[in-house]
Amino acid sequence: MTYRISDTVVGHDLYVSQKANNLRELLEEVAFSALMLQDADLARADLASANLAEISLPGADLNNSDLAGANLEGADLWRTLCCGTNFSGANLREANLNSAKFLRTVFQGADLTDARLNGTNLAEADLAGANLTRAEFNWINFAKLKLGGTKFCEIILDNADFSAADLVGADFSEAVLRKAHFNGAQLEKARFVEADLSLADFSDGNLKNADFSNANLVCANFAGARITGAIFTGANIDGVAGASFQKKPVVR
Repeated sequence: MTYRISDTVVGHDLYVSQKANNLRELLEEVAFSALMLQDADLARADLASANLAEISLPGADLNNSDLAGANLEGADLWRTLCCGTNFSGANLREANLNSAKFLRTVFQGADLTDARLNGTNLAEADLAGANLTRAEFNWINFAKLKLGGTKFCEIILDNADFSAADLVGADFSEAVLRKAHFNGAQLEKARFVEADLSLADFSDGNLKNADFSNANLVCANFAGARITGAIFTGANIDGVAGASFQKKPVVR
């Protein structure tokens, strides 16, 4: 396999044709030396468990690469191509993922705490079990994505679209989700403790055993939603709409 690495610091293209282990060592040295590799071609590279903390790879082609378990904390992956890439279990804390393309990318169990994902394309991505606590989003569409068990704690996602998404067991504790769309979503056992869900749309969603303790649900829409076993202790349900709330909801 041949990889092209354009090093903007030294101003030349370096062509390396070698085993993946050697490529991994090269990139780990680049990360350690704080160099920037602009538009590097690393498609299909095996970089599983590599230590690439704070590496700068803006515009890189990482399509179909294996970065499972890799350490990419603080990495700059702005505008990268990561279609079909495997980030399972990777450390992406505080990484810059703005404007990246993650079509069919796998983030199962990855840690994206405090990561920036503004303008990213997550179409058909698998984020099940990922940690997105305090991650920064803008113009992201989560509709129909696999998000079971994902942590969205303390995020700010007004007007977000989670319609028809798999969010079973997801955690939105202390999140701000005003006017968010959860219509038709699978939210069984999801947690919305102390979340701001004012004007959110949960119509036709499955909310069985979900926890809305101390949440702000002012004027939220629950029409057609299934709320059997849901917890609303301390929640503000003023102005809530939906046939399910013609009677007082279950409060534990």
